[in-house]
Amino acid sequence: MIGPGVEVGDAGLATWINDAYMYMIDEITEVRPEYFTKSSTTAIIENQQEYDLPDDWDKILLVNALYDGVWKRPKPMQNADIHGISIHSDTSSSQGFSIAQPYYYLIGDNIGLMPIPSTTTADGLKIWYVYTPTELFEDDDEPAFPVKYHHHIKYGAYANYLDQDDDHVAAERLRIRFDERIRRMTQSFSQQQIDEPKGVTIVENTDMYNG
Repeated sequence: MIGPGVEVGDAGLATWINDAYMYMIDEITEVRPEYFTKSSTTAIIENQQEYDLPDDWDKILLVNALYDGVWKRPKPMQNADIHGISIHSDTSSSQGFSIAQPYYYLIGDNIGLMPIPSTTTADGLKIWYVYTPTELFEDDDEPAFPVKYHHHIKYGAYANYLDQDDDHVAAERLRIRFDERIRRMTQSFSQQQIDEPKGVTIVENTDMYNG
């Protein structure tokens, strides 16, 4: 779109592309807040209370944990204050919590379980979370939304290029074109939800898919 004979550096190109890409991410999230969702599984370690969260986590949706061989759904401790969490030298202490209804809390990039698990279990902690898509830098990087919308990025990227090249009138015309394409895209995303439940129904002691 820039045309032959025009030198454009990789750094500038990456900036223009990612500015358009992240704008599209924001617009999708506006109509589908939980569209960018992943799951993560890790081992539960005997008497270990806290576990690392995935690097790209943004918001926790659901937590399942194995206690004594039974799947439980820990509830979030709202407004958890680390000063109110009892840490004992005896890490096997239940801390006043029961596995009949466990809880989890977030501290930094860690998730903590209460009561502390008393047995080691491979893949015993399952987390579903909203993630933040990473920017595009490598040749094989792909946008985190359907392929049919990938080409929209070039219109926003080119508008950004025109702006830095002081061709603001042409940039504004192209940005209007870009915004219209994004409007149609987000309309399609929102219509995908018409005949679907707005939330996930969770049954006690089952995972996100009632398995």
